[in-house]
Amino acid sequence: MRFLSVIGVLCLLLVGCSAAATPTPDPNIRVYSPPLPLVDFQLIDTHGELMKLSALHGKVAIISFGFTYCPDVCPVNLANYVAAKKALGAKADKVAFVFISVDGERDTPPVLAEYLSKFDSSFIGLTGDETRVRPVASIFAVRYEKYVPEGSNVDYLVSHTATWFLVNEAGALIRSYAYGMSPEAIAQDVAQFIS
Repeated sequence: MRFLSVIGVLCLLLVGCSAAATPTPDPNIRVYSPPLPLVDFQLIDTHGELMKLSALHGKVAIISFGFTYCPDVCPVNLANYVAAKKALGAKADKVAFVFISVDGERDTPPVLAEYLSKFDSSFIGLTGDETRVRPVASIFAVRYEKYVPEGSNVDYLVSHTATWFLVNEAGALIRSYAYGMSPEAIAQDVAQFIS
């Protein structure tokens, strides 16, 4: 009997430790429960102005990280932003689609603006030097690293986390979506948080 009590306590402790990431029926969605309040970071937007996360309060924000020289993942992510926005229909006006560059050295505000305009000019691009971007990436547990591909003539590429993050209207992280998840499925999940 005492053995069963110890097992029960251990189970309760394990459940308590896993409260930050509640499983959902879809293994591609990570739920942050309770929501994770985010530091009010600021980066440089495509107009060259400082923009705070709090400027998005009142809207739901979908955030991803990448860079404009990305040969594969980022164009797919941004094309999926377009598809998710379309799937949201009229609710899309209450969603901010944010792309944060992890390559501030090359992704100046004008470069980022031109790149995003190929997908949707309403998408918000944010950039900055390493001292600004690295701490923001850390908030989301995003990893990125420069590398030079073997046999390539490019200066460098950046390997990076391709996850989408969902921030609620109050500026707290509530969901993350695995790379490759259907944009329509993401839009359906996001829609429940739009007031």
